[in-house]
Amino acid sequence: MRIVGSSIDITSQKEVEQQLSDNKKFLENIIDASICGISLFDLTQQNVVRVNQRYTDILGYTLEDLRNAQDKLSIYHPDDLVDISNQIELVIQSPVNTSLSNKHRYRHKNGGWRWCSTNTTIIKRDIYNNPLIMLTTFIDITEQLELMDKLQESNAYLERFAMVASHDLQEPLRKISAFSDMLSERLATDYELDEDSEFQLSRIRDAAGRMRVMVSDILKSENLIFKDHVSIRLDRFLAEQFT
Repeated sequence: MRIVGSSIDITSQKEVEQQLSDNKKFLENIIDASICGISLFDLTQQNVVRVNQRYTDILGYTLEDLRNAQDKLSIYHPDDLVDISNQIELVIQSPVNTSLSNKHRYRHKNGGWRWCSTNTTIIKRDIYNNPLIMLTTFIDITEQLELMDKLQESNAYLERFAMVASHDLQEPLRKISAFSDMLSERLATDYELDEDSEFQLSRIRDAAGRMRVMVSDILKSENLIFKDHVSIRLDRFLAEQFT
């Protein structure tokens, strides 16, 4: 005969829920848009619980790939495992909000290796200060390290050039100067030099002298300036990439 009903106003509750949902989505968008790869590792479960889009872009793995991996350590280079383990132990034992940096290699999903600069910190602990969640952020520095190798090769080439310039180039110049001086002295005593011959011999000596000075300048100034310039350019480039 009758239906009895009651209701309460939950508008404010729904608005709060919507706001929380919007904030969560907003934060997720920020994390995925980050230039750094980001992963969250649950130390109690011993498994990855979150990665961002940049992580997948750099290494190729999805969260499901990491969670279902039979060997959790296969993503790291065998030669770096001890260093990584030591870093994690230091982070765990360090004060709250301590972040430690490192460089090591990740195995890309396609099988190649990527050098990465990492920062690791514990972002969640229990009431007894036991670590629960570990955050790792990293950037890919493979190209920068390859650039450094190329610059080192260039410097090695430059050093070889300096050796050639200091020996192979200066030796014939010394002979030109010496023989032109000897020829000038001999002709001056045995024959009477005309003005043209004397002028030409002096030009030979002057040209050899200028060339010797130029080679010396290359060794003393240009070489060092180039090396300093390369070093400065490299430092600036790496600083731009890591900030």
